Amino acid sequence: MKEKSEPVKPTAADINEKSTDTRSKKAFATQVYDEIDAKIGGNDYNQFLCLLLPGIILYQDDYKYDLKSDIKGPLIEANEAKLANKMFDPCFMANSDNGRNLAYQYKMALDVLTPKINKRLALHKNRLRKLLISPYSYDFGDGAEKEYTLQEVYFRLYDEYVQEIYDWKKIISARKEELKEQYPIKDDYEREYLEWYEDNAEDHLDRINEKKAKVLSVFSPNDMKVLEGILDSGSGAELQEARQNIYNYRKITPNGGYTYPVEFEPKNWFEMIGNSFTSAELIDSPEKLVEKIQRLSLRREFLISGVSDICRLVVNDLGSKELKGSMESVRKYKSDTEKMTAAKFSTAKFLKVIIPAMEIRSRSKIDLNERVLEKLISNSFPIDNSRITNKELLASINKLARNDLDAHDHYLEQAAELTDTLLKTVEAKNKTTYAELIRPIKKELDEIGREIEMLYQQLSISSAIHENISDDTLQEDIVSPTTPKGFTKIEFETDAEALDIKTSYYTSSSAVSSGKSFLFNGHRSSRISEKERLEDVFGSTEKFTVQVSMNIAKIGIVREWFNPGVFSLTGDMFRLSKSLISPSESRSSNGITEERLKEMQDTIFPCYPVSMVLANNIQIKFKYEGLITEKTRKAFEKHADSNGGFLFFRGRDESGNSDMAGVHTYFSDQAITLKFDTTQVIGYYLQATAPDKSTLLDNNISDDEKNTYSSLADFSDNYRKIINESFKRSLPDSE
Repeated sequence: MKEKSEPVKPTAADINEKSTDTRSKKAFATQVYDEIDAKIGGNDYNQFLCLLLPGIILYQDDYKYDLKSDIKGPLIEANEAKLANKMFDPCFMANSDNGRNLAYQYKMALDVLTPKINKRLALHKNRLRKLLISPYSYDFGDGAEKEYTLQEVYFRLYDEYVQEIYDWKKIISARKEELKEQYPIKDDYEREYLEWYEDNAEDHLDRINEKKAKVLSVFSPNDMKVLEGILDSGSGAELQEARQNIYNYRKITPNGGYTYPVEFEPKNWFEMIGNSFTSAELIDSPEKLVEKIQRLSLRREFLISGVSDICRLVVNDLGSKELKGSMESVRKYKSDTEKMTAAKFSTAKFLKVIIPAMEIRSRSKIDLNERVLEKLISNSFPIDNSRITNKELLASINKLARNDLDAHDHYLEQAAELTDTLLKTVEAKNKTTYAELIRPIKKELDEIGREIEMLYQQLSISSAIHENISDDTLQEDIVSPTTPKGFTKIEFETDAEALDIKTSYYTSSSAVSSGKSFLFNGHRSSRISEKERLEDVFGSTEKFTVQVSMNIAKIGIVREWFNPGVFSLTGDMFRLSKSLISPSESRSSNGITEERLKEMQDTIFPCYPVSMVLANNIQIKFKYEGLITEKTRKAFEKHADSNGGFLFFRGRDESGNSDMAGVHTYFSDQAITLKFDTTQVIGYYLQATAPDKSTLLDNNISDDEKNTYSSLADFSDNYRKIINESFKRSLPDSE
């Protein structure tokens, strides 16, 4: 199949434009991106979606806390911070984060900036400071004027004025309480209060006005507020405030590190983790359950054989009659089973096919069908010289009488008793070497027994369900569960050829967006290259379609310690590093383009996550016009069983944090259906940082910069001169 390509994406508007033809020849990755962005994307030209290949599996217990108390434990806070404070290389699709932490990158960006001091503003401020600390003689009622500064006189008089107002309010409040006790009737109380106020208020108000007049004689309070506003203005302080917020909000972890807490919106977002599939929908197919039973059955046979070998040694060593009797009983039932199968089945498929088939017949109480038998045979790799056909073998198995099935059941029961008796005997005789050999075997046999019994029950249920579902039903379109609250449903269908088309959207260097590697996402075998086509799996991609259904939700991220608005003021700052915080040119009007993303590379803080995209109830169906080949079936089953993901979605958690299967595969003659039982973060919305307009602080600062701005050292020297002048004036004249 020839390499396909799609038109180059010119602007961000094309991302949001959903094609009216759902069967278009756009790349599959592009279609998924457009569908998601069209549903939950906004109109901010500085924000873009970064899809993950594959997603991040979430578990509710990692984030759940009591909403009423609103108290999170340190583990929950750490998990939330780890999820929210990821950093990504600027691109539309990435296979993972870039390993950096938002809090540390943010602080790094703040640390390489230092404020510029505007010379004109600094001059005005110094003149105002000179005014405030200028000498001012005043008599505060001592009968003699003394030397003060203007601000000392003003604030002392102002404090006296405020204190007079406060004293008068205290008198009013105390009098009101007295009158309320004396006059419980409201009208009487108000009459008495007004009389008292008319008799006493004038003297107090005169004293207040007198204090205010003294203040005004020196300086107006409104004029002083103007001076305070000017002295408090100017850029630069926001850098220290931003750093201080980081220090104030961070929390130390038990291992000595720091956590930078976050909040998610909505607050109960963790309740959205889960799926709406019923247990019946997620139960494995009979073929898959039979495969598991066969594997466990053969393992059990191997372990029983080991127990028999150890038992012979122990009998020879200890001469136990009880053990010898149990061992002979096991041999008898095993011999009876072998004779029965030899008489009824002239085939070398005995051990790997007949024994599991008999166990299934006996314990699940179901008849095997041809597809189940083919699964047993395909996994056995037997050397079969018999002439018996699969249909004849199937008929013989299903015709086995209860007595025939009981023979093997008795064999398993006697083997279990033999294992128990053997362990008790060697422990009683203090034969520690034998005991250490037998204990792990017995433990594994018990675990296999419990697991296989559970599989028998599931097989009975699965067989009943699938017997009532015809292949025609399996061929129908995807039927999705009800969309949970807070989610938006996405469903679309496309030609399978779209999977072989590489997206033109800008991706990270390691992201694979087409071909066999893309289909089996999460599989990084060296034997699979990006150039391998899907025809290697399906034979022909021109005869099948792909349906996708999932629910998505946008979860907002709130960081109280984070103020990216500080980077909007970089034009008034110097930069101490040659690396830019973000691209210096503003291209907001063009949206997020490939050119703009490339410019963001190798900057300190190019973009940051503002929300994440959750997906659940994920289903993918491959509908084929012909029959699904055994090669195709095995490729999907093997990849799913190995915890591999498909397309954008991760399979089972590789760390084993959950018992969930991850992905469930269902097959009919002409369709393959994948259902994911996990909730995954499949992307983040990233906000582009404001353009870096700062000036590199080196010897090449322009003359205009030097004329407009002064360094912090110059500012400090000028301010020190003002203080020194004031100090000299305060000294007595020396003769």
